[in-house]
Amino acid sequence: MWLASDTLMVGILVRGIIRNRVLVAYPVLYGYVGFQLTVSLLRRMVALTFGESSAYYYHAYALPTFLMPLLQTWILWDIYRRITGHTKTSWRDCFRLAIIAGVLTVPVAWGALTLKLFYQYHILTLFLQMALCLLVCRKAIYARAEIDLGQNLKGILLGLSLIVGCQAINFIGFAFAQSSSQFFWFFVQFIYLVALIVFSHTLWEYRPIAYLDPSYQHRMEAVNRKLYQVLKAVLLNRR
Repeated sequence: MWLASDTLMVGILVRGIIRNRVLVAYPVLYGYVGFQLTVSLLRRMVALTFGESSAYYYHAYALPTFLMPLLQTWILWDIYRRITGHTKTSWRDCFRLAIIAGVLTVPVAWGALTLKLFYQYHILTLFLQMALCLLVCRKAIYARAEIDLGQNLKGILLGLSLIVGCQAINFIGFAFAQSSSQFFWFFVQFIYLVALIVFSHTLWEYRPIAYLDPSYQHRMEAVNRKLYQVLKAVLLNRR
């Protein structure tokens, strides 16, 4: 899986360079993939030189992972800003995000206090990222119904949601359900591999945000109003 992941990352970067428009359009994601590839290659060098049981390999693995949630959050924020455009973020959205984040993180925060710093950090940041994923999905599906995210941003959002959601379940299972460490580390790599497959497929061609025809949007709203009136009439007549 390590070799497959590195191969996919190389493929994503090479394809992004060949299709320069894609690389320029999503610099945050490609910077994240490039950082991941660099870290992965350095870890292999450390493992071959000092062994995977050495303290050098432990630090080579653990220290860069503290940056991963920050980079993933940056990508989510980049998607959010592309959806909202130059409009200011509503205080309701911030309040809603705070509520979702609290509901997701408070139940596990107390139990996480007894864990090592590595697991505390990743469990809490994963649930905060889950809250941001929900906010971005809400904006993309409901708040800005007049836009289509396009294949690229849909793939980026799907890949990140897989990483965040599945890794959160994986960490919780390891920390609180005492699942096997072998299963835990297997799924850490496997989930990331699946996300890379999603990235490589959806970023193969440049397909950005598309704005729906305003007249089509108005027609859909009119149809929805008529359906609502019909349902209301039917229900009232039954009464």
